[in-house]
Amino acid sequence: MAKNKAKMSAGKIAAMVLACIVGAGVIAGSAALIVKNKDKIITVDGNLNRTVIGFKGMTDESGELTWTGDIAKYNDKEAYETEESGSYVKVTSELDNVFPYNSIIEVQDKSGNEFVGFPKMYMAYEKNGFGYIDGVSFANYKVNDNYFISDAWLNPDGSGNYVEYFYMGKYEASGSASKIYSKVGETPLVEVTREGFRTAARSYGTTKNNYNGYQQLDIAIYTVYAFLTSCYYRTDNIETVYSGNTDTEAADVTGTTDGCNSLNGWNTSTHAVKMLGIENFYGSLGEWCDGIYFEKDRVFYISNPTKFSDTEGGLNIGFARPAESGWVEYLKTGTSEYTQSIIFVAVIGGSADTYEGDYYSYEEIGVVLEIGGYWGDTVKDGLYTLSANHPASGSYQGTGGRLCGRNLKDITRMNIA
Repeated sequence: MAKNKAKMSAGKIAAMVLACIVGAGVIAGSAALIVKNKDKIITVDGNLNRTVIGFKGMTDESGELTWTGDIAKYNDKEAYETEESGSYVKVTSELDNVFPYNSIIEVQDKSGNEFVGFPKMYMAYEKNGFGYIDGVSFANYKVNDNYFISDAWLNPDGSGNYVEYFYMGKYEASGSASKIYSKVGETPLVEVTREGFRTAARSYGTTKNNYNGYQQLDIAIYTVYAFLTSCYYRTDNIETVYSGNTDTEAADVTGTTDGCNSLNGWNTSTHAVKMLGIENFYGSLGEWCDGIYFEKDRVFYISNPTKFSDTEGGLNIGFARPAESGWVEYLKTGTSEYTQSIIFVAVIGGSADTYEGDYYSYEEIGVVLEIGGYWGDTVKDGLYTLSANHPASGSYQGTGGRLCGRNLKDITRMNIA
């Protein structure tokens, strides 16, 4: 079991819903925005019902993250509670009724793919004296000029506008190199290159490799999800929540957490884990992550999924990647406003005893990024594990992918389960 030691800096995120989202409506004659999700009503009207929550302490040696923000009453609450029912453990938290967690939705497209949707929100980073990320907050309004909307919600049409939700595949990608799915009861796909997963995700377009709202997981989406998960469980060492599948390196068949009727929980028989509705995000398999590529000592970021590449384009994030492998100690965001939507490893150090679960891998041949890893592999576990040691031509038995999307069409709202 990994120890709950602080080992990196995080950021300060804030968020606001700017327009009607799924299940939303505007009251006639009023400026109030009514958002109905999971049978909860949120009103955003001037100074009413504004929400700012988050955490701090990723660089604090206490190893404890503390909830912060306007909703101070949550600071003295337990991070989460568990309830067992047969083979399933359901996780609940005080945050379940607070934006943005109460606005997370599930949808299904006409091909039967299931996604978890995350509502548009503002972000702002809080850093320590060294510029490392130390905390993160979420809000449903623009608190001040430090807050921004992540590229995770950037509309790929080139307009510069933002979509109301981004969608992560509920399940690890299955299918084939021709088309990948996010479906229940399937064996995850492996041994396909990152470019291959990218092409297979775009296969829903009318023309081969034409972007049609679908994409594979990218670094901006990953960044938001990682911070949301850390805030919910109040730890950046996510293995301390549940040890996961430690006795096998095989990919888990999808859907074995579906018996847990909440966004968070796990199956004690299969050891599959669901966090914020996403199954096995960093357990079972490592996953290719797009929108970022490397030269020997530089990191480049591509914000628009229509332009994802393994070798060209993008913006230099402003600092060199570590030139060796080791345990992740601190994280940093891109140094310009154009690269602030992503995080990457700033410092590595320590040992498995102090930073177990999150590991940075480097080799000079590395061009593309893999995140997470096997629960049973102590070198490649954890929410903030980043492997930048693979060539663009690499395909591996332990590396899969995840179908995601922005601006998806023809989707149907589902019940959270």
